[in-house]
Amino acid sequence: MVAKFFEGLEYLPREIKDEIIRTCSGNGYHEKPNTYSLTTVLGCLRQAFYQKTLPRPPVTVQNCYAMYRGVLFDEKWTRLFRHNQVRCTYRCRSIPVTISGKYDFITSTDPPVLTDLKTREKLEELVSPIVSHIKQVRFYAYCNSIHHAQLIYVNLQTCKVFPVEVGNVQPLLDEIEERAYRLYMAFLTNTVPPVEESGLCSYCSYQTVCSKQQIEKPAPETSP
Repeated sequence: MVAKFFEGLEYLPREIKDEIIRTCSGNGYHEKPNTYSLTTVLGCLRQAFYQKTLPRPPVTVQNCYAMYRGVLFDEKWTRLFRHNQVRCTYRCRSIPVTISGKYDFITSTDPPVLTDLKTREKLEELVSPIVSHIKQVRFYAYCNSIHHAQLIYVNLQTCKVFPVEVGNVQPLLDEIEERAYRLYMAFLTNTVPPVEESGLCSYCSYQTVCSKQQIEKPAPETSP
């Protein structure tokens, strides 16, 4: 008879926790000089600035686990397709920066469908794809001259597949370049980018410093 139980990743055996941290530490994308990842540019620019200019937060099982789930699905599923895990690059016109990203796979169907795989714990709450994910998969499709794309969200219970219309990507490219320019200038002038609040803020490792800098920001001058 079981009298009690322990819930939480911290109660896993040390060997499993070490494996989770080791796997995630070896799968992160390390940006080359003058290269920004597509995820970085489409994500919070302030977070990207902190990641480049502040010491890295401690690596824990908790902040690695979501990535670890994704790695497990990637390793099992993407290798089933001939075209998988291919890196795409795009050279910005106005600044010496290259945007880089990697799609998961292209289906062997006719027509082919460029696909990005996402893991999500609470899939039942997802009624439409994440906007930044749509932009990512459209960018990858453009880079590979593919006209059909999709996002697959998966967890251990089920999955949801969202077809994505690629359409005219020029406005998207303009947005990517504009955000890359803002990040480039932030690094060049050592100026923290403005706050971009979202539902992901509560998961950010830089919440404390971000909130502190918002509080300390001087109030705008007013006319006498």
